Amino acid sequence: GVTMSSTLGVTGVGTFTAQSVHTGGIQTGGAIVSDTTNTDALGSSSITFSDLYLGDGAVLNFGEDQDVTLTHDGTTGLTIAGNPLTLDSGDNIILDASNGNILFKDDGTIFGSATNSGGQLILKSGSTTAATFSGANVTLAGTVASGAVTVNDTTTSTSTSTGALKVLGGVGVA
Repeated sequence: GVTMSSTLGVTGVGTFTAQSVHTGGIQTGGAIVSDTTNTDALGSSSITFSDLYLGDGAVLNFGEDQDVTLTHDGTTGLTIAGNPLTLDSGDNIILDASNGNILFKDDGTIFGSATNSGGQLILKSGSTTAATFSGANVTLAGTVASGAVTVNDTTTSTSTSTGALKVLGGVGVA
């Protein structure tokens, strides 16, 4: 083998046909590219890299046609784009927003959200509160429409109403 203790300068294309071990960093003023498409790996299943440092505006492209991307924006964070995009986990999927809001969007337009407000889960449709959960209790805002409602258990309840109760069909009271 050949051992070098100084700098190797290559102008043009440098081809290494054997494994090359470098104890220092490798600097380049251009791209590091494979000689063929979709055949070379960066690392291996037994020898892996530890960290990857990319600048603001960096994009990781996946696939032959780059149909999935991870894009870093120095202002708004990381955008994951794919068509379709599937989250698949053998365990929990955790959404952890430090401001308490998880937004649901369709083509950039918010159509709903899940919000933590004082330990209560608030679900919104658009910007309107639809349901507020407190422990096992839920308060629904607006009208609840349903087909048939069936209760297959004995229910004890006390109800107070300041409005009218309308029943279509028969009502049995025991």
